[in-house]
Amino acid sequence: MKSLIPKFCLLLLLCGFFSCSKSDESILEEKWKLISVENIDGTKAEAGAVFYNFQKGSFSAICIDNDAYHSFYGNYALNEKVLSIVIIPENTTGEVYEKYIGWEEGSNVFVVEQLTSSRLRLRDEERILTFRKY
Repeated sequence: MKSLIPKFCLLLLLCGFFSCSKSDESILEEKWKLISVENIDGTKAEAGAVFYNFQKGSFSAICIDNDAYHSFYGNYALNEKVLSIVIIPENTTGEVYEKYIGWEEGSNVFVVEQLTSSRLRLRDEERILTFRKY
């Protein structure tokens, strides 16, 4: 009986460990504030007041420009370390879209370089975007 108690405790500990681990999808489903933009050539660009929100396949970007809020909506898919985002076509025009989003044809594919409970780092062909949890 005494030899079963340590084995039972170990089993409970392992079950607790595996049940607490989060998938990348559940970690991504948060609000993120853009904190830095680095061009592939190493130069820095202004991050501005940009927030990304991921929630069960739905994507939104909120950009604050001269005290005005601009929202862009769409969908996303995360497969392994590849994040695809598609903006609703009606949202893909205008000066604010070009300034803060600027994706051709309203979509972009990122490689997820880092995804933790507090930091998100995305890379596309032109830039590296770093976010902190908001």
